[in-house]
Amino acid sequence: MTDRELLQQAYGAFYATQPKKEWVGLTVEEMFDCLLQSDGQAKRLPLGFKWFAEAIEAKLKEKNSV
Repeated sequence: MTDRELLQQAYGAFYATQPKKEWVGLTVEEMFDCLLQSDGQAKRLPLGFKWFAEAIEAKLKEKNSV
């Protein structure tokens, strides 16, 4: 086995054992901050915005937990 193969094997074992990060969702305040960044005219959450933001967050969590 070459030195390169030995290093790949050693580092592969190290990286394979790294713990997965726990999903951390957004707070309502962070959702509102995102809205303000995308639309500076927003003074309050539009009807259904929180539900929509939570649905997007759930889809991202689903896609990233595979």
